[in-house]
Amino acid sequence: KRPVQLAWSRAEEIMRDIPRAPARAKIYATLDAAGGIDALVARIAVPSTNHEFRARLFDGTPADVAQREAAGTPDAAAVEGAGGPYNFRHFAVDHCPADIGLPTARWRGNADSYTAFFTECFIDEMAARAGSDALSYRMAMLGQAPLLARCLLTATSLAGWEGGLSGTAQGLACHSMRGSHIALVATARPSDRGLQVEQIVAVVDAGRLVNPAIPAWPASPVASATDRRRIHRQRPRSRRRRRNRRARRRAGDRQCNVRRNRSPNPPHSAIARSAMIERPPSHPAVPAPRIGVLLVNLGTPDAPEPGPVRRYLREFLSDRRVVEIPSLLWQPILRGIILNTRPKKSAHAYAQVWTDEGSPLAAITRRQAGALQTALGADVRVSWAMRYGAPAIGGAIDELVGEGCRRILIAPLYPQYCAATTATVVDAVVAHLRCVSCPPITTIPLISRRLPRRSRRGSPRSISRPIRSSPVFTACPNGRCIWASLIIASA
Repeated sequence: KRPVQLAWSRAEEIMRDIPRAPARAKIYATLDAAGGIDALVARIAVPSTNHEFRARLFDGTPADVAQREAAGTPDAAAVEGAGGPYNFRHFAVDHCPADIGLPTARWRGNADSYTAFFTECFIDEMAARAGSDALSYRMAMLGQAPLLARCLLTATSLAGWEGGLSGTAQGLACHSMRGSHIALVATARPSDRGLQVEQIVAVVDAGRLVNPAIPAWPASPVASATDRRRIHRQRPRSRRRRRNRRARRRAGDRQCNVRRNRSPNPPHSAIARSAMIERPPSHPAVPAPRIGVLLVNLGTPDAPEPGPVRRYLREFLSDRRVVEIPSLLWQPILRGIILNTRPKKSAHAYAQVWTDEGSPLAAITRRQAGALQTALGADVRVSWAMRYGAPAIGGAIDELVGEGCRRILIAPLYPQYCAATTATVVDAVVAHLRCVSCPPITTIPLISRRLPRRSRRGSPRSISRPIRSSPVFTACPNGRCIWASLIIASA
């Protein structure tokens, strides 16, 4: 017997089938002061494959005739997915219909198969030009895509993302398409045989499930009779339904019924499977991961003197979240009147409450950070910062990163959400992420907005419930983030 070749060669494939449409793109962008993308324009040259396909499928038009008729016709579906899920302030995409003289077909992924490649490559180049980490650069633009951001953070956590530094040989990409989201982290190194891929980690949010049986656990050969009886007890049925079901059974049903043989406790979870991935021997040493918690308060001057108070008021009152008057009108009032009259009076007021430990607000925040550090132990590093004044948020984040923190939880110490409090803290964190490479950063859930009105003064269990959904909580050892949340909530 001779082996049968089931795959066409490249030449036979081109002669016997319609090739996929080739595509080429030019992408331009303007950057803001922090290196982020302010405006993006994409021009994509690709044949109008959808018009060809429609003519061949519905009108029965020959492939060569359909290609000639569709040449030069713009097609919005040919640039679908360009720009990705990122929140650009200004965005435009242009389709340049290309006539290659050959009929073309499309992949199942449609235009997203190449527009995602174009966009992700361009984002990597912009992140490198801005001197920022590829993860932090993307996270700053995923404010409107929380599901994709969660996939990206999970993938980087499982893959041990090391900031994309030189020598780590790591790269990442993410994309969203019609309600589904995917993020990948790959590790590849050059070798004698070319580029060798050592590890690929993919996290997918498939969106709505049409058939709930698809993601079900496969049949487990270790499912015991006790497991099957437990499943049976969990699904009470009437006698008539059980009798009719027995009557419909046939030979081989026990082997074919996947749902019935499935164990209620799968032997491996997603986390267990990820833990089975081993690092190659040549991989550089990775320090033990730590979690950082940063308590952020409003701010205080460095000393009860007119000079430090003037610097503090200048920073505080220049924030657009605090004073929403246009800068053209507000800055002359601030610098001409307020900063020349108010600092002396405020310095006198600060001197009345100043203590040996410094500002009362700074002293209390420092003690809170110390108490929280004692409660969490050595696995978690707790620090504190001020939104206005010192210590600054950026310096505190850099300090946590320098101490080996792989995840950072930002905890604004405010009882409720407000644009002039919590939102401005998030603004400062995002502004710092655009300038430096940082690990995944999360803000603490808003307890007062997520609890029922009766529970806001209720039990610790009701307070700790929203913390359990935090991605940082899942990494805290022994669930001790619950006690961290209680200390923060009671402050």
